[in-house]
Amino acid sequence: MEEADRALQARVAGPRARFQSAATVSQAVDEILKKTGAERWIAYQVQEHDEEEFRQEKRGRPGNDTRYRRHLKKRFRFTWELRKALVEHYDARCDGIFPC
Repeated sequence: MEEADRALQARVAGPRARFQSAATVSQAVDEILKKTGAERWIAYQVQEHDEEEFRQEKRGRPGNDTRYRRHLKKRFRFTWELRKALVEHYDARCDGIFPC
């Protein structure tokens, strides 16, 4: 789970991230949770923030009179946490029970 989490964090935060909306990031996280079987015990949140990028308006070497244009890129982060109450209340009761 942690290895998949780190890989997805790198893909989301990378310079050429292909995620255009929070929904696509949520789908990717849901897919990882389903593969690992941990969707019951983990809650996550996706945050969106803007990253500024400045580029020259025209081609060529920059000089004293060069004008720059500000461009905002959408970036995403996700954080997850363990649902402790669920684990302690429901799953801890079943620990040690084996079928006959």
